[in-house]
Amino acid sequence: MVNVKKLKDRITSEEIKVIFSTLFGVEPMGENDDVIIYPTFCHNENVEQASSKLYYYKESKTFYCFTECHHSFDLIDLIISANKVRGIKKDFFEVIEDVISIVGFIDLDREEIAGTGYESVKNYYSRKQLSIPYTIYDKNVLNFFPFFPHPSWLNEGISEETMKKYEVRFYISGNQIIIPHFDDKGQLIGIRARFLNPEDYAKGKYRPVTLEGKTYKHPVSQFCYGLWNSKEAIATHKKAIIFEGEKSVLKAEKLPANYSVACCGSNISKTQILQLISYGAKEITIAFDKEYANLREEQSTKYFDKLYSLADKYSLYCNMSFIFDFDNLLSEKDSPIDKGVETFDYLYRKRVHIK
Repeated sequence: MVNVKKLKDRITSEEIKVIFSTLFGVEPMGENDDVIIYPTFCHNENVEQASSKLYYYKESKTFYCFTECHHSFDLIDLIISANKVRGIKKDFFEVIEDVISIVGFIDLDREEIAGTGYESVKNYYSRKQLSIPYTIYDKNVLNFFPFFPHPSWLNEGISEETMKKYEVRFYISGNQIIIPHFDDKGQLIGIRARFLNPEDYAKGKYRPVTLEGKTYKHPVSQFCYGLWNSKEAIATHKKAIIFEGEKSVLKAEKLPANYSVACCGSNISKTQILQLISYGAKEITIAFDKEYANLREEQSTKYFDKLYSLADKYSLYCNMSFIFDFDNLLSEKDSPIDKGVETFDYLYRKRVHIK
């Protein structure tokens, strides 16, 4: 299986020229010891009309477009973008295989699987472990927190059964609802809490728990909350929904099939997208909290643009869509699931698809 980082590191400047000449018929417009200058084929299908403002920096092996595009790229991202401009839809894995076929890359340290040698790059990513360091905690620490379904969450429609399924607990002395985080293997990697005391709000209502001087934190942007429970539904339905917060995933248990996760923030990382794809997601829907009060306000337009931009960013990896409340069914700061299953189903059916 190909080590993608090693592949990109080993590609030379001369091979860069061969790749672009082969794939797009593009030749350099200038070169010195530090950079190769290309026409801006990243966003121009007609190279003859493109300006000479796409720079390849040899040392860092990165590209930057000095036009209204203002994008930086690695090799793979640039090829994906140039393909899209030309009406060619290829995902990350297909582009990797195109590059390998041109440069003839052989990974001498490749991993053999059951004697079969290379598998597809997509299969490689589906099996690849995260390279970032993270701690696996002893699950027995959860026994410190009793199971107590907090009335506030029960009143919001999160059932006792759901809280048991996701191992939600309660920290009595800290007045905190305990939310364990697990990786896709079900290993405990962090513990966050919903702080209920107003005096704790200044530091954030949701943050890692500290117990006996130890803080149970983890890199939330590198994991999908709830994936250990939803991965089978994602594989079955080939879809995934990304909410902002953990509570929305719990509420989504009322849906006929819960293939949702939470990114625990207002942004989504490439790692999270790849995790969902590795479990079979062909379409990923962004279902973030509403950030405007009235559809006629300027803020609603800015929010639409924000969601569109975020979904479009990953549209070359898989089909992307997002939920936008065109009918003012939600209140400001509501998650799309907060008004119940019927409202969510309506919003989901009217979701915006990225073409």
